[in-house]
Formats: sequence, structure tokens, C-alpha cells
Amino acid sequence: MSGLVSSLFDFSFTDFITSRLIKILYVILLIGIGIVSLLMFIGGLSQGGAVGYFMAFILMPIYLVIAVLYARIMCELLIIFFRISETLTEINGKISINQQ
Repeated sequence: MSGLVSSLFDFSFTDFITSRLIKILYVILLIGIGIVSLLMFIGGLSQGGAVGYFMAFILMPIYLVIAVLYARIMCELLIIFFRISETLTEINGKISINQQ
């Protein structure tokens, strides 16, 4: 935990906290998507009629799948960017050592 706190106040941005917090971010996104989906379902059922049932049984599952896929892809892209950065930093360090 002290590493996380020290990373928060690292003004040179050499330590990245996003790669440590991405799991928590993903869980928060899934909870938010679940709440919105539940509200869509309840709203559709309470509205009734063809439009309400269409929203509850057709649009809500489509939204749920697309939103979860989108959240997962965005989190994976963040991780990929940070892994690229770490790998390039490692390569740069190896090149600097070989040139000396």
C-alpha cells in the first residue's frame, strides 16, 4: 500500500498506478453497467406495453453485452499501453548499457 501512496506523489510519473488499479476499475465499471441494466429492465417492465417489454427483454441484454465488451476492451487497451511503455523503457535501458 505504501508503494501505491508513493506512486500517487511521483511527479516524474516513473511508476504507473493504473496497471495496479485496473482490476478495481473494471469491477466498478461492471457494477455500474449492472445497475444501469437493472434500471433499464425495471423501467421497461414498469412502462409496460410493447415498447417497455422491448426495452426490458431486447434492448437491455444487448446493452449489457455491448457495455461489458466495451469496458473490457478499454481496460485491456490501457494495460497494453502501459506494458508497451514498460517494455520500451526496459529496451532503452539495455541499449544504454550496451552503448557504454
